[in-house]
Amino acid sequence: MSNLHISVVGGENIDKSTLLFKLAEEKEYSNIFDQHVQQYDEIGFTPMSISFKIENKYVPLVFYEMNSLSRYKYIRTIYFKRANAFILIYDLTNRQSFEIMKNLYFSSVKRKREEKNIPCFLLANKKDKEKEREVSFKEGERFAKEESINKFYEVSSNNSFVSIFDEFAKYIFYSIKQK
Repeated sequence: MSNLHISVVGGENIDKSTLLFKLAEEKEYSNIFDQHVQQYDEIGFTPMSISFKIENKYVPLVFYEMNSLSRYKYIRTIYFKRANAFILIYDLTNRQSFEIMKNLYFSSVKRKREEKNIPCFLLANKKDKEKEREVSFKEGERFAKEESINKFYEVSSNNSFVSIFDEFAKYIFYSIKQK
């Protein structure tokens, strides 16, 4: 199986890159991830390749962290066409980031998902900042349920969440394998 393309979607300043870099450098999971991690800076997105061990072989997932600014809408459209899955991210300490994520979902992601039955996952970031929470767990869970999003988790880049991405990788791999 060739590279699997994952579009990572969310507003600005919600630590999408931090989550991806943390995922790439988790040392205790080095048996799951290939040691070769690439990151390129391009206008409007940052691709990063991380290999997951599935069925005793490494399957490369290429994560495209998508910029939410409207001037990058054309670039998002190109990479959304290639997407095998979407990961939506918002900052649970920032109500506006939740609304931006929902707007990006309804304006771009939802149609692509429905056209090709593409898996979608929702992550609420900054779980470690509970006292600053502006978006409840129930709100995130309700949005995920209403939109038939495959999985919903709250995470923090300060804690290990690699097992969640391992689960995502397997889910994506097997959903594509069945097609």
